[in-house]
Amino acid sequence: MNTYGNRRPRYETRTDRNSESRVRKMLCNLYPTSEITEHPKYHSFDSTIICKDREGWLEIKIRPDIGKNKYPTYMISETKWETGKAAVESKIITTFMIVVFYPTYHQLLVYTYKLEDEKIDEHGECRIYRAMGGRNDRNDKADQEPCIFIPIWMFEMFDTRSLT
Repeated sequence: MNTYGNRRPRYETRTDRNSESRVRKMLCNLYPTSEITEHPKYHSFDSTIICKDREGWLEIKIRPDIGKNKYPTYMISETKWETGKAAVESKIITTFMIVVFYPTYHQLLVYTYKLEDEKIDEHGECRIYRAMGGRNDRNDKADQEPCIFIPIWMFEMFDTRSLT
């Protein structure tokens, strides 16, 4: 057990939640028949999206100072990934999405989970991989954890200037 008991500190601020609200509005413009609701603070994911006959969870990340070309992959905690995957497998939701917003570059990237993305291809490789990762700028050892790395090319990219 870590020094936080069962819960780690939350670094999310009111500003973060306001930025996520802005992204939800953009997503409603991107998917006009959708309904998006914000989850309570301690839910694993930020929101639920219902669009036509599909229901999924959203994880929204704001990256104000970097663009999609800074890193070749997007990193998400393995715990969060496995929570979304288990909800899909047990039919609680039909999918989960990871949405990354780069406001400086007017970019919105959307990854929609597909089971086949974790399959090994004919070359013996998997597009998505697991490795240790995390932040090291907050002096929090728990920020280093097993993560899932998703290649940026697997995300759909949208110009946010048309979504506001």
